[in-house]
Amino acid sequence: MIRWRHRLLALVAVLVIALEARASVVEYLYVEANAGSSAGGHFALRLDDRVYDFQNAELGILRLRRMDYDLFRYLYTVRDNRTMHIARIDVPRETREAIFDRFNRRYLIQNKQFSVLDSLSGDRELIRLLLARDDRATSPEPEWSGIRIRGAGFFYDGRPADAGGESPSLRALRDRLASNRGQAYLTDRIAALERAAVGLSPAPGVISVTVVARDERPESGYHFSDRYRDLGAKIIALRVLENATRIRPSARRVPSGDEYKLGAAESRTIRAYAERLEIRLEKLITSKRPDWGFSLLLGMARLQTLHESLALGYWVVLDSVPANPAFLSQRAVQRRDPFVVELRDRAQVAFFEARTHFASAPEPGEPALAWLEEAASRYAEFQRGFEQGQAIPIYEGGLLPDRAATARGLPLPDVDVRTLRSAAEAAEARERAYRDAVKQAFGYRVFSNNCVTEIFTTMGPGWDPTPAPDRPGEADDPEGLLDFIPVVAYRKVLDTHADAEVSEIPSFRRTRLEAMYEIENDLGVYLRESNTLTSTIYRRNDVEPFFLFFSEDAAPLRPVYGALNFAAGIGEMALGVLRAPWDHGRMFTSGLQGAAFSLPELFFVNLRKGILEYAPGDTPRTQRRPAQHAAFES
Repeated sequence: MIRWRHRLLALVAVLVIALEARASVVEYLYVEANAGSSAGGHFALRLDDRVYDFQNAELGILRLRRMDYDLFRYLYTVRDNRTMHIARIDVPRETREAIFDRFNRRYLIQNKQFSVLDSLSGDRELIRLLLARDDRATSPEPEWSGIRIRGAGFFYDGRPADAGGESPSLRALRDRLASNRGQAYLTDRIAALERAAVGLSPAPGVISVTVVARDERPESGYHFSDRYRDLGAKIIALRVLENATRIRPSARRVPSGDEYKLGAAESRTIRAYAERLEIRLEKLITSKRPDWGFSLLLGMARLQTLHESLALGYWVVLDSVPANPAFLSQRAVQRRDPFVVELRDRAQVAFFEARTHFASAPEPGEPALAWLEEAASRYAEFQRGFEQGQAIPIYEGGLLPDRAATARGLPLPDVDVRTLRSAAEAAEARERAYRDAVKQAFGYRVFSNNCVTEIFTTMGPGWDPTPAPDRPGEADDPEGLLDFIPVVAYRKVLDTHADAEVSEIPSFRRTRLEAMYEIENDLGVYLRESNTLTSTIYRRNDVEPFFLFFSEDAAPLRPVYGALNFAAGIGEMALGVLRAPWDHGRMFTSGLQGAAFSLPELFFVNLRKGILEYAPGDTPRTQRRPAQHAAFES
């Protein structure tokens, strides 16, 4: 019996090793065209649960993006209403790992290069502000505006908050620090940081040749503005602790209602979390990290909300709404549009899930609290919007509350005017040179540097989609001149990899239409869903220009529908001329875009498929299904 058990274990081990050694997969993703961004279609690569693609971002730079697959799928097949075509290809595990490493390396390197550009821009701005301060003696200037510091907005909004008295939780933390470090510790530490800020000086006015290598991590250094912001955040944080400053009322959410009432388990978890947080904050103050100031500001703000939650018996959380969110319109909120109501209901469910997770975890960490803050803040915004008939902010989650603000009274670097003027010229030249170098390395070019070409360039040698001479796709494009087009590249991938497993995820509208045709009268469904006025799938929104007819599933009538859509765009332009004094030309521009997207329809080419502001139901909401090489259609 024991011998058979050993043999069975050995067999299991062999199977595990075999599974580990088997071929791994990569997936090419081709997303069909639609109005808006990527109007000519899009191309991406999936590795495990991550999708890598290139986007034409700020400054005309093609930037690598890394995204969770489910989110990518939702954004393109549901929100953007595009069908996604997938070619799944077996590759050796070591090959897939090498590709994975190349994409991750490029992603991290490019993010660092943009970080360097932000720092150089910060240098220029800080020096400009210092010059403006020194020029006040010779010309009337408004009060020096200072520089924005991450986390300062929890406690300041241009000036210290007047919330009446000290924060008990910060007073306890201050007394704990004084007991362990001495009564003068905070005062001495603040003075040392202030001297360091005064002693800062910008880099000398020497301009070197700027080269940005696509695959080499830049030597960024620690820039003038980075050092000042880090010192400023530390000084503000220690001043807040020294004065036990209360959190600003606008920086937190104190929602009302029985659904926010704390349970016994939640109270115990909050109390234990607050005790652990207080210990971490004390250690953070003595940290050698240069950027601990923001972490301390965020931690002290959270400490206050946790203690306030315990005192009130209701959840109090930090406000997680970003600085410039999108909004559900006031009109949609006041009408209680079905999708707005569903979003409110989903926010409520997410809040209960987050609080359950926080209370049930043995020792919840910062991610659990951040999720709860975001969910509670989002749900509170929906409640307030419904009660007061106001627009409701909507935004992607996953970001820490930032609350950047200008805190006056920070010590300023003591640099003479002559040095500042020389440094200003050098800072502007450095920023301009680095921006030009980044654009030279990563600039978007339709034919040679786009979402298709960079996928294969990053994958490395041997991944060119151009098929071999004996492949059927060679005759269509003998010179490979059209390989930069997403649909052409995808077809050549299929030609090159005849054994690829092909599938598709239909767009949300196609999925809903197919379901309707199965249970309703075909003609009735077509007549109702063929236009934007009576469609039950599509809702008119401000995301895309107005149009009348969907031409995607009406190839014979496409020119007719295109002419009517073109006329609708021209009509919107004419009305936009009259409204230009009030809307600054927005309606005119929308009509122009609508007419432009309708022109291809006159020649039997469909681009526009309708963008959804929101699609009701559960994500991912569309099903992946097999497809055939020969059946693929763009």
